[in-house]
Amino acid sequence: MNFIKIKFLFLSFFIIINCLEAQHCKDFLVYDGMEKVVKFGMDSTTHWWAITEPFTNKNRVLIDGSSSDVYQSVSEPIFSPDGYRWAFAACDNNYCYIVSNEEKISLPFVKITEITFSPNSQALVYAYKETEDEIIVLPNRKIKVYARYGSMYLSSGGERIAFMGRRVDGFVLNINGQESSIFDEIKPFGFWQDGTFLFAGRSGDRWQIYKDGKAYPESYTGIFEPTLNLSANCAAFSGTLLSGKQVAVLISEEYYEPLISKQYDIIENITLHPNSPLVAFTATNDGTHYVVLSSSEYFAPGNFSKIRFTYDGSELFFMGCQTDCYANINGRKFPMNSLIDLQYTFACKPGTRTIAYSTSSSIVFRYIERKELYSGMMTDATSPARYNWRTDRYEALGSINNRIYLMTCKN
Repeated sequence: MNFIKIKFLFLSFFIIINCLEAQHCKDFLVYDGMEKVVKFGMDSTTHWWAITEPFTNKNRVLIDGSSSDVYQSVSEPIFSPDGYRWAFAACDNNYCYIVSNEEKISLPFVKITEITFSPNSQALVYAYKETEDEIIVLPNRKIKVYARYGSMYLSSGGERIAFMGRRVDGFVLNINGQESSIFDEIKPFGFWQDGTFLFAGRSGDRWQIYKDGKAYPESYTGIFEPTLNLSANCAAFSGTLLSGKQVAVLISEEYYEPLISKQYDIIENITLHPNSPLVAFTATNDGTHYVVLSSSEYFAPGNFSKIRFTYDGSELFFMGCQTDCYANINGRKFPMNSLIDLQYTFACKPGTRTIAYSTSSSIVFRYIERKELYSGMMTDATSPARYNWRTDRYEALGSINNRIYLMTCKN
């Protein structure tokens, strides 16, 4: 009789826990596993995708459940910054294709080298090779280039283009058909909102920042993490001084000259605010770790994750572990009641004191003030979690035997 009573109590507790899980986390089958799943993932907006293998050495692309034709090879899809457009490269026999949600462009006897969208999402730009020549197709023209090195950089609407070229004695930057001087090393930022191009160039042991051909007066022995925001009106980087100390530098249209932080031993994880001229970064001085937002220092003991802004920029958050683990949101520290892997990609819905992340088997949703934890179904593999502001929920993909599930949690 006691055994039956204990068994009943355990079963009741299990049902209550599962009901609580169901209130916060729900899972949806989005692909039925009819074909072998080779790879899957999500973009940063609202889409999910997968590459399947319906036959040996044949692939197709699924985007939000819609299937492409079958090809001998396909690339992972890319998505426009606004989330409304997508494209991927595909090849079959002697033909390659640019496949998008708007059209299918046939390119015989070529190798597709790059596909990208302009920052305002309006232009699809792609490049392909014919023998040794590379052709770049822009909205208003085609250009032929030779020995292009690295990625293409586009102005807001894709009318202007820049890319690096390799030369025998160094590198040049081709900005809309005009070549720069030769540098020993170049690190591009991208096109500024006025159409000029921002980049870092090294000659000998001296680095400087340039807008087209005009140099900023400050020089550095090293420049790292050149970052430009999507609006192209704010940039940041870390620079090493002659003393060996490092500074974070913010360039913005709102300031007459670059803003330079105090000096630190090490600066990493340069992160720009999505809307305002603010830069955050991690820093170390005399063995003490900080997360810095503009001139505000947040003490960050132990090891910690990458720092991130929420999608609207209202909160700066990161996770850390010393003896115990903690979450930090806008400088406020919240102790965690369990260990956490700092290599996870963390998502945060602003104003809720909640976070989410994917383990190797499920999505995990946590109220960090109330120390409550919920999770989705158990799967064989997962994608990183994201907060989707359009659906107001945390999301991740999980797969079991070629079936794909959309795992969701919300407060």
